[in-house]
Order: sequence, then structure tokens, then C-alpha cells
Amino acid sequence: NKPELVFIIHNCHPTIMNGTTPFFSSEYPGYAISKLKMLYPKSNFTFIQGAAGDISTRFTRSKQDYDAVMELGNKLVYKVDELLHDVQYHPFTNIHYDEVILPLEHTFEDIDLSNIPANLSAREIETINIGANERKKLAKKLDKLPKQALINCISLQEYKIIFAPNELFSYYIQAINTNNTMLACYSNGYSPYVTGINDNFITYEMFTDTLTSATKEKLFNTLSFLSNK
Repeated sequence: NKPELVFIIHNCHPTIMNGTTPFFSSEYPGYAISKLKMLYPKSNFTFIQGAAGDISTRFTRSKQDYDAVMELGNKLVYKVDELLHDVQYHPFTNIHYDEVILPLEHTFEDIDLSNIPANLSAREIETINIGANERKKLAKKLDKLPKQALINCISLQEYKIIFAPNELFSYYIQAINTNNTMLACYSNGYSPYVTGINDNFITYEMFTDTLTSATKEKLFNTLSFLSNK
């Protein structure tokens, strides 16, 4: 009759502070967990980063310091606390594991930088240029690109967590049944971003995406298969 383990899933990058911050921090996920632990001292919390390759706090944060961490962290705490007051508990009796080895095909095409939207902020233009430089580095080691990806799925009763090794764009949330499935992408991500199928808008994240449209369709279908199996 009480939650032993609470999974918090949030489809947004877990970073607020500036990249030049001269200290280590658990950022707003760690801040939120510490506050929730104070509210629910007998429960344990863990944070899962969902499909959020294209969703950033840069659109909502007021600044990039620890005050902003507390500001947005408290919003997450408030929402989780609200959800926990309305949650239904189920006894846990079994766990099931599935995995799929997904073959990866790559393509490396030039990205036209002459069509950058005029309404972007200076920071976004800066990150696009950083992405362009990263793509130049990537071009020198195309032979190192992974040939396959391991997609894991853990079923906890009727609920599932699917682990993908890439930082997937939110497009891929459409592949799963969100009533019973969570995508875990960023927190365990060790491979580049994967944009949506046929996305053509310019962002920093697209510069390290080399997967073919056919591979992305297979990825989408794999997520759907595991979610609905």
C-alpha cells in the first residue's frame, strides 16, 4: 500500500546549468529526487530520461544557474507529488526480459546550412555551428559507426520499460503504448541522436545522426513491437 520504488520519467534534457559550470551536479533530476525523498522518506526514487533529443530546457529556463535548477526542479517535484496522490498501486510478482538486435545502416549526406531559420536565438545558431564542426570530425571516422544496436525491454507486471542506446527524438514516443510503456533513452544513451523519420529542420542534434530512413522505420517498428508484445 505504498510505493517502494517510484520511476520518474520526463521527456526533456536533464540539463539547465551552463556547460562551463566548474563543478559536478546531479542537475534538476537529482534536485527533484532529493526533495521527493524528503516528502516520501520511506520510498525510493529513480529518474528515467525519455525520448527527448529535441526537447530542451533552453526554451523554458530563465537562466543557467542553480537557482534555475531549483525553479524547474520544483515544478517537477510538484507534478510528481500531484501524481502520487492519485496513483493506483499494484502488487509486484514477476519480471520479464526481451531484447532485439537491430541492424544499423548509415548514410552520410551534406547538410545545407544556407537555410537556417531567421528566428533562431544566438545560442541556437552557436550550437548549430558546433554541430557542423562535430560532423566534420565524424566524417573522418565513418568506419567506426556501430553496425547494430541492442534494444532491451523489461516488463514489470503490465508495465514496460524499453531501453534504447540512442538519444531518440520525441517522434519515437508515437511508437509505444504510453499507457503501459516508458522509453529510457538519454540516461543510458551512449550513441548519438536519432531524429524523426524524414525530419528536415536544422538543429544541433541532427549533425551526429547518420541512420538511414529505412533503419529509423525498423527502429520505430521494433519499439512498437516490444511495447505491444
